Amino acid sequence: MPSLYTPSIGSKIDLQADYLEFSALIKPDGNVPIGDLTGEQDLQWDTEADNDDDRDAVLEEARVSIAEEFARRRHVLESAYPFSVTPDGAVLQLLPEAEWHIGRSSYLLSLVLSHATTSEIVPREVAPADERLRQSQKLFQVCATLAAAGICRGHAYSIGFPRPDGSTFLKKLQEIWVKFGDGKLRREPLKSASPQIKDGGIDVIAWCPQRDNRPGTMYLLAQVASGKNWSTKSVREFIQAFHYNWFETQPISQCTAAMMIPFLISEEGKFADATLRLGHVYHRDRLPREASRAPKLAQEGYTIERLDDMEAVRAWVIAYRKYLQEECQ
Repeated sequence: MPSLYTPSIGSKIDLQADYLEFSALIKPDGNVPIGDLTGEQDLQWDTEADNDDDRDAVLEEARVSIAEEFARRRHVLESAYPFSVTPDGAVLQLLPEAEWHIGRSSYLLSLVLSHATTSEIVPREVAPADERLRQSQKLFQVCATLAAAGICRGHAYSIGFPRPDGSTFLKKLQEIWVKFGDGKLRREPLKSASPQIKDGGIDVIAWCPQRDNRPGTMYLLAQVASGKNWSTKSVREFIQAFHYNWFETQPISQCTAAMMIPFLISEEGKFADATLRLGHVYHRDRLPREASRAPKLAQEGYTIERLDDMEAVRAWVIAYRKYLQEECQ
């Protein structure tokens, strides 16, 4: 039976934390001592430390750093983080499945997708593949749409192809702009627009309506990417053509470009570069918390597409957890 690959003690802390989160998914009770990882790393130590005290100090430092990473995740994600750590910082605990609301389910789906195609810790034999992978990627579109609503504190529409309602791109835009009202759509797009257009490189549209109903508000256009090549994509390159080809009068609201991904970007330089090139980046540290706002926003009267698919996200993660438990040691 396959088992998770133990990250080395010199690997990135976020990778070691992910390993323990996966371990908690596999455990029937959802509990995993953080010392289990450092214990395995001790057994795999290639080079003897100067003495046992030095070795113990390195392992203890690693344990503390991992516990601090869990505390950091809990801080930035708040109730959307589906794990807790015991007060003594010794044990990572997965919250019960019954408590996996959309924020927590979004986090777990993002965790799985982060290690779906290539991973240093998840064996290829048990990583999502084929139809299971395609389904998880479609469900991440759900999470991204709900997160867009949370970001804007308003309406959010999923326009990425294929659209669940089967609408054409123009028909979908017409539906949205009846509600948005900022700008005026053309009856037909200009000839410079592709006649076979699917979604114009845009997956999600969201905005915050203003009480005075005047234009000029938070207006988000986002691309959703769950593959490893996400950094080569950008909704920014499509925005000008989108407004030029499809609008007789372009929206006055200044558009905010966004990239939504399941991965966790821990390096500040990489995150800054991605933000400069791709727009605001909503990764695993941000997206679940924003998605968790969607149910309350819907109760307040905002239109949020894909809200009915929240349970499908949770069901997928539960089913994948069961699969992991059956396949892994």
